[in-house]
Amino acid sequence: MFIFADEKSRQTSIARIYAGGDIVRGPATAVEAVADRLGIGRHLDKVPVQLSVGERQRVAIARAMAHEPSVVIADEPTASLDPINAEEIMGLFSNLVDEFNVTLVVGTHDWDRVEERGFRRVKFELEKDAADGTVRATVSA
Repeated sequence: MFIFADEKSRQTSIARIYAGGDIVRGPATAVEAVADRLGIGRHLDKVPVQLSVGERQRVAIARAMAHEPSVVIADEPTASLDPINAEEIMGLFSNLVDEFNVTLVVGTHDWDRVEERGFRRVKFELEKDAADGTVRATVSA
């Protein structure tokens, strides 16, 4: 499941959480449990423009986790956050991943935070051959 925080949506937070598909454990239970865990329970009737960037990130995380996916792909989940909220969001995300037993793939430039969390780092590099213009991708641990 790939989730992003859309600030222009007119759906309430709870509608956005439900929008991902069927919720395995029962809608009210799963949504309320994840929302409470992320500290956004009181914001479920709000639309994204009424939320801070960090709260929108929490709604996006709740949307992913409430549906119990086996894999979550998070593209720069802390990029638009200040350092304190970035640390809090990453901590909540990694705790939920452990709690729900899912695989988390995070695309980030924040290598220090990756190392602090003990995540396995996979490096992706693109190299262009000057002679023939071909591009080679290298993935390494």
